[in-house]
Amino acid sequence: MISQTVSPATCGLSNGSINLSISPPGIYDYLWSNGAITEDLINIASGNYTVTVTGSNGCSSSATFTVSDVGSTISLSAFPAANTNCNAPNGSIDLSVSPAGTYVFMWSNGMSTEDQANLLPGTYSVTVSDLNGCSSIDSFVVDDQIILPAVAETISPSICGESNGQIDLTILPPASYSFFWSNGSMIEDLQNIFAGTYSVTVTGTNGCTASAIFVVLDTSSNFAISVTGTNNTSCMTSNGSIDLTVIPPGNYQFLWSNGATTEDLLNLPSGEYTVTVTDASNCSSASIYFIGEDLVDLQITHVISPALCGVANGKIDLTVTPPSGNKYVWSNGETKEDLVNILPGTYSVTITAQNGCTRIESFDVPESENIIVDIYTDLQVAQQDSILIIVELNIDIGAVDTVIWLPDDLFSCSTDICPGANHPKT
Repeated sequence: MISQTVSPATCGLSNGSINLSISPPGIYDYLWSNGAITEDLINIASGNYTVTVTGSNGCSSSATFTVSDVGSTISLSAFPAANTNCNAPNGSIDLSVSPAGTYVFMWSNGMSTEDQANLLPGTYSVTVSDLNGCSSIDSFVVDDQIILPAVAETISPSICGESNGQIDLTILPPASYSFFWSNGSMIEDLQNIFAGTYSVTVTGTNGCTASAIFVVLDTSSNFAISVTGTNNTSCMTSNGSIDLTVIPPGNYQFLWSNGATTEDLLNLPSGEYTVTVTDASNCSSASIYFIGEDLVDLQITHVISPALCGVANGKIDLTVTPPSGNKYVWSNGETKEDLVNILPGTYSVTITAQNGCTRIESFDVPESENIIVDIYTDLQVAQQDSILIIVELNIDIGAVDTVIWLPDDLFSCSTDICPGANHPKT
């Protein structure tokens, strides 16, 4: 006689059992439908199991038992969404449990909801349990699919040291981006910039950033201009000059404010001169130079001797500095420095120096006043053998240089007009 104790399988697992009891007790052989030859079956799944029991006397008996399943098998599936944001994680796991029912969830990150959101990239495991104590464990991977901006550029160099360089960016994939440049600009491309180093940070709507550094070159030759100027020193022919030097040496074009296109200028009058120098890269630089006057002024002093007594015995004695190389033209036709034996009058002279500079001066040669002598005699005042003679002059007596009395021994007096007083008797 075969009797049994059947323990059901639970949660769809192979944990059921069939425990046989054979009467009368003895030695028996067992053959199960699953191939087992033991008396009892353990760790079996739910289902029908048949056993044939044979005694030592050759007699046999068969029986079939059903192992039921207590609790359902929990099937898990999910749709993980990758993280695509660099600032706020946005990965997720949408979990599906079959069959439908009431379950308890325990995730490896401590969460207890069925689905997960705002996840970083990584592996997440979940244990799902039903009211029967059945559970199922599975793991799911949230990928990292952030897309960093890819920055490409086209750089136009600065020309001639001016702010005319450019950086033109291309960002992939095409999307909406924000830009922050090292010079403070917040637009995609930079225009009208000087040569130098520029960095940019590009940020996408997903918070992901990319940075890049660019160098804008300067194509100018960076030349320098120096000058040696010589002032004009001539009143006849301009002789000022400008000697221009451009460093480094090269092929340059010159345009001066007076129209000249040579590097240096000669035979210049005093004034302001502007030059524009252009190199092979069409870069240019302008400078202004001034040519002054270094003319030597003639310094003239003179001594005039008047003409005396209406005779041509006047004189003009000049002293001219600088003394050499001067030419003279007098109003009376003379070409010497000094005039001698000239009558009273006005004389002008034009003096031309070696540098062609001239100066005109006029001089007045005075004449001395003629001496008029009136002599009167008064016989009434004659005493003894003397005669009183009265002399009247039209000039001051102090201006008289020479008085001659004839005969010199005829007179006796003590006044200035008399011989032997202040004037000789000659």
